Amino acid sequence: MTTHYALSCRDLGIDCDFETTGSNLKEVIRHCAEHAAKDHGIKAFGQELYLKRRSHLRTVEVDARGR
Repeated sequence: MTTHYALSCRDLGIDCDFETTGSNLKEVIRHCAEHAAKDHGIKAFGQELYLKRRSHLRTVEVDARGR
């Protein structure tokens, strides 16, 4: 088992089923930014939104198969 990070739109109070996991903070934030631009029309976000996302990160244990 390895530790990964997870974040969902619902963690941020947004009514959306998107959730992502990644092995590091940068990967998770990148996935969130791509999703926010594509599905929510958020093209850029400043430090406030970045810090909000970061503060809602959860750690999850993932096995060798990524589950």
